[in-house]
Amino acid sequence: MRLRSIIVLTAVLTASAIAPGTGSASPVRLDFAATPPPPWNVVCGDPPGASAADGILTIDSDCFEYQLSHPDGDWHRNVSNSRGWAIETRVRLDDTPGADVPCPKDGVGAAGVWANDHRVLVIFGFSTEGVCLAYPDDVTFPMNTTAAFHTYRFEVKGLRVRVLVDGVLKIDHVLTWTGGGSDVLMFGALGGGRTGEDVRSHWDYLEYDTFASGALPTCFGKSATIVGTTAADMLTGTSGPDVIFGWDGNDTIRGLGGDDRICAGAGADDLRGGPGSDFLQAGRGSDTLVGNAGSDNFDGGRGSDIASFASSTTAVHATLAEGTASGQGADILVGVEDLVGSAFADRLTGDDGPNRLFGKDGRDSLDGAGGIDFLDGGGGLDSCLNGETLLSC
Repeated sequence: MRLRSIIVLTAVLTASAIAPGTGSASPVRLDFAATPPPPWNVVCGDPPGASAADGILTIDSDCFEYQLSHPDGDWHRNVSNSRGWAIETRVRLDDTPGADVPCPKDGVGAAGVWANDHRVLVIFGFSTEGVCLAYPDDVTFPMNTTAAFHTYRFEVKGLRVRVLVDGVLKIDHVLTWTGGGSDVLMFGALGGGRTGEDVRSHWDYLEYDTFASGALPTCFGKSATIVGTTAADMLTGTSGPDVIFGWDGNDTIRGLGGDDRICAGAGADDLRGGPGSDFLQAGRGSDTLVGNAGSDNFDGGRGSDIASFASSTTAVHATLAEGTASGQGADILVGVEDLVGSAFADRLTGDDGPNRLFGKDGRDSLDGAGGIDFLDGGGGLDSCLNGETLLSC
């Protein structure tokens, strides 16, 4: 692993005291009409390893990085691990031999982002294999990083790390240790590509947010209008469109009317939209998501999560393998393992993993598909297929 000036620590570090920032208000955004100006500096490479044209920064090298060194720049003045921070960028790799490596490789990626917040060093990597948390732990989301630009958002607060791709949570991880290394913010070709081969990456923008100016957390790309705590919160929206952010804890969140965006963190959360087109996103834990009327988006995150249609006023057809549900709207299901039907004749189908399907009342049709499944037809004359445990069928 080619980590600069590294000091490996096996214990959790105490966060450094940081004076309030006096620079620009967060967030700070780099749009690449030109190559990054000072105080950004080039390390591990010399021009022409990078060029800017039509608002895109292209880095073409086996090792070429733009770096903010401590104490230069708003990042170092303002970042706080306890408050949390986010980095967002829009990137595409070329499908070249240099990028055709595992992600991570040597604790980095063929290209990526290096961020030290004075307590934790985190490295996020890209290769043709996918996007990854490359250091200090190793977590990969396999995807095609070469066919098109994607927006990647990296969020860190304490030891919790989240990676969102095009607004959808793909990695939700708690670090096992804090790592250690150079106190810099850096992006580019990190030297993890195939030996002797250049890595060509294209960067549309890079933005970092230290929340130093009191900036609010975001949910599906919108700033929160209602914010909870890390305890168990009960949060209720308004009759209009709300953006509700619950943080960690066993939260109960009600969106009520309007097209709501509701996000929660780790914990056993109960998230409910209202009569609108709602976006619901839970984190790690066993969560219940209820869209109610309207065409809704469900993202259960990690854990065993339930999409419930118990309050639907019509029969529901939900298929976990396809990630869709229809009846009270045209819903999208991501990260959902279990389904609860309505009081009508529902058709509920699982996927290749272990599922629990609950038909409730009505003449339901339940199909566990693959995996080891639990099927409960509930009231009514129900049919059950491909289930290992059957009740009321």
